[in-house]
Amino acid sequence: MPETSTKYPDHLFPAIDPDTEYEFSVVEGQQSGRPYWILNLSVQDIKRMFAKFLDRAAHDPRSLAQRSLNPSRARKLKQYILGEVLPDEGFYILPPLVLSVDCDEYNFDEICQGAGQLTLPSDSRFWLGDGQHRAAGFLQAYLEAPALMNEETVGVMLLPDAGNQIRHQVFLDINANASKPSKSIATLFDERDRLADVTRNLLALPWVERYTNLERTTLPKSSGDLFTLNGWRDANRELLANVPESDWDRVAVGYWKAIAEVIPQWREVVAAVEKEQPVNAPVLRQDYVCFHSITLSALGLMGQRVIDESGKLPDLSGLTKVDWSRNNPDWEGIFLFEGKIIKNKQSATRFADYLQSV
Repeated sequence: MPETSTKYPDHLFPAIDPDTEYEFSVVEGQQSGRPYWILNLSVQDIKRMFAKFLDRAAHDPRSLAQRSLNPSRARKLKQYILGEVLPDEGFYILPPLVLSVDCDEYNFDEICQGAGQLTLPSDSRFWLGDGQHRAAGFLQAYLEAPALMNEETVGVMLLPDAGNQIRHQVFLDINANASKPSKSIATLFDERDRLADVTRNLLALPWVERYTNLERTTLPKSSGDLFTLNGWRDANRELLANVPESDWDRVAVGYWKAIAEVIPQWREVVAAVEKEQPVNAPVLRQDYVCFHSITLSALGLMGQRVIDESGKLPDLSGLTKVDWSRNNPDWEGIFLFEGKIIKNKQSATRFADYLQSV
């Protein structure tokens, strides 16, 4: 491997005899008939095991255990860690790294029910099958704030792999089976995102809560919902762009309540919820564009333009004149093209222009 390019000050990383064996307190488990170990790594461990790997400028992917390191992702993780550990009540979480170790022999001394001491030869070679950016970000965070990070550790799943037989497959299998949470789920769960918090607060409106899907970013034709949580978040991002953050909740709730009073189809949904009566959501979405996310985004953008600095709502009664049916010929060339709804910044802007002109 190439020489490291990052400087590691001696006072932060005391010299370690290269002939020193690796010793870890671990818990042993078994998958596919093979042993694995769960352990913790300190920042000193990560530097010793992976500094050359993480600092590489470029490398033949065939010689690695996974994709090339993206320095930007590593920096973002460093900023995430420090952004949470620096505040008194900060909280960050790094999922365990998955490593494989190429060594001819090892010694596991079991002490009690799978827990024990693992000893690996000093010339063991470690490969990051999953988590290289987390490891790099963790190491960079220590370099920037050593006093705060000195006692921090990262969890690890370690796999023995003499001869590097499985290191590439580890990376492929983990990533092939990974599933990123939807944007709606992220909005539902993200406690740090103020915009997500404002959007969740819209669920206090009974009709929003009743007909908003909290998991999907798009709705299937048969869905009993009318909106997605991510659709509301995108709309709020436009709506609140010029509003002081302290007024976000008041403006967002007030604006969408006002919109519901001037769009006839929304008003019918509000009334049905108040009367505890169902609506035919698939038919409403099929027949009217006012239940599509492109409309939410356009309404949010229009609101950004017409709400003054005090947050006072303008007269929105002009929206009662809009023909919201999908077969309205006005939509063609605005957001409808050959019968298909196109949602992007340009179409939302054209739609907002149209709504503002009525």
